[in-house]
Amino acid sequence: MTNFRNAMMAAAQTATGAAVTSVGNSALFDGATQYLNRTNGTPTSTVRWSFSFWFYRTDPNGGANQYLISDNDSYYWGALINSDNKFEVIWDAAGDKYDSVGLFRDIGWYHAVVATDTSQAVASNRIKVYINGEEIALVVAAGGVALNETTGIGTSGKQIQIGTLSASGPRLGHKGYIAELCFIDGTQSVPTDFGEFDSTGLYWTPKSSTAIKALTFGNNGFYLDNTTNAQTDASGEGNNFTNNNTVTTVSTNTPTLL
Repeated sequence: MTNFRNAMMAAAQTATGAAVTSVGNSALFDGATQYLNRTNGTPTSTVRWSFSFWFYRTDPNGGANQYLISDNDSYYWGALINSDNKFEVIWDAAGDKYDSVGLFRDIGWYHAVVATDTSQAVASNRIKVYINGEEIALVVAAGGVALNETTGIGTSGKQIQIGTLSASGPRLGHKGYIAELCFIDGTQSVPTDFGEFDSTGLYWTPKSSTAIKALTFGNNGFYLDNTTNAQTDASGEGNNFTNNNTVTTVSTNTPTLL
């Protein structure tokens, strides 16, 4: 079974070539009680949206699902590392989901992009997952996502939750760090919107905050850069989160820390 390798950001900083953009802070989640949540307004699109984020698990072989992002229970959408150490996008309570073929066993930083457009005529184009700049193979369960199917992420009045499965009773949460979390409402993004390879072509690195802020975020879009705190949106859209049980920011573990 293939193992995904982390982005090896420290090595990138010592490699010859262009300097790596510095990420100053990340947000730390305890996997149990700490999470961020926000209720959507009117979406730019109900079927087309993307997440980009860097993540680091402090308990990579815990034997339980660890949800990085989710909506509320009635819709059941989530992006997680499952109990088999696979990256999983679960779409609904019917069991429609997409699992990575490879495993995530390394301790270190990964960059993930989950890019969605359920209006695509070809089913395999509706959900795309990229890790460290490369599209990964996915195994589809229970038939996958239907044409123009929606979920809570693209629905007004539903929640986006960071670091947990359910804001009504946090469980199966992410234990570790998340940095540079973006939600793009209205676009099926590509990884080069958020990152790039350094001049050696070996190391995937984050784009600058200035480049990220120049993206079109859409009505519900946001950029959690952790500069001020974990919950404040830096995109200019003003889509701030509620910080529950004190998700803190740290400067001692980030995607670009030596």
